[in-house]
Amino acid sequence: MSFDLVQSTTRRSRELENVARDVYQTAMYGLEQRRDAERVSEGIRAKIEFGEAYGQAVERMKTASLDDLRSTNYLEDVEGQIRERIGNVRDPELRGMMIREAGVAKGHAVEQHRAIYFQKNLEDQQATSLKNTQRLVSRAISAAPTAQAPSQADAWKQVEDEHIRTLAVLRMTGVWTAEQEYALAKRFYRETGEALIAQDPKKAEAFINQFKDEIEGDDYRKMKALLDQKLKEKKSFDAYAALHKEFEGDPRIRQRVRQIQRQLAMQRMMREVPSADVVITNPTGPDFQYTIWPVTDKRSDKSPDYDVTMKADERPNYSAPKPAAAPDDFPSDGTPNDDIPF
Repeated sequence: MSFDLVQSTTRRSRELENVARDVYQTAMYGLEQRRDAERVSEGIRAKIEFGEAYGQAVERMKTASLDDLRSTNYLEDVEGQIRERIGNVRDPELRGMMIREAGVAKGHAVEQHRAIYFQKNLEDQQATSLKNTQRLVSRAISAAPTAQAPSQADAWKQVEDEHIRTLAVLRMTGVWTAEQEYALAKRFYRETGEALIAQDPKKAEAFINQFKDEIEGDDYRKMKALLDQKLKEKKSFDAYAALHKEFEGDPRIRQRVRQIQRQLAMQRMMREVPSADVVITNPTGPDFQYTIWPVTDKRSDKSPDYDVTMKADERPNYSAPKPAAAPDDFPSDGTPNDDIPF
């Protein structure tokens, strides 16, 4: 009996130990699960924070200029903040998780930084090449014969050679695609031709004939149609101007005739002043001022019969003014000089 009791007690003790071990393991597993859940939650939160921090840096890169991208490291400040954030974590597993997430976020930000820099650098080079093309167009428009280029065709050829060399450099740098490079090459001829048509149709005709093989087909047809229209308009205008000059006379001669007519009219007016009863002088000053006064001097007898003065500081002079001197082309007797060609 005693042996059975001892054996039963031992078996019961072992069962209790197993139960206690199971309870402990279950509790530890639950605690570990909760720690893992908290660790995962904290890691996800850190991942979001790191992504937002690097995302803000990337947005600043997008709005920055190319010079700022070359001189400023926008990721350095964010990296320092994240390093400080990870240094305050005591859990080694959580710290390792955050380090991995920070590395992933930084890798994405570095890739975006490279893409932004490449795009901005490409746009800058494209803008520079467009400005250079516009400069060459302006040179071609104003090109004139020189000692190195004795003819107009040689002057245009010099500008075209520089344009071809510029395109070769752009082809090596890969700034433009093949289609874009072709469009840029044809743009030089199109803009130069259109500008010359507007300024000098005859000069534009020579340019189009010289570079008709380089000008694109559609551009060539459009420029020829526009050039024909301009030449027709100029021809009509020249014919009208010649006809007008034939019937109306030289404009310079007509202007001289009108000048002589005004001089004769002034002389007639001044000759009639002594016999006039009343003279109204021209307005003077910023305000409208005029004086009506009799020609005959009556001051020796009595005051004039009428005397009207508006805004005049002094009383009018009742003596008749002397006639103005005759112009050089006409003597005082009104007879024109013999050397006047009219």
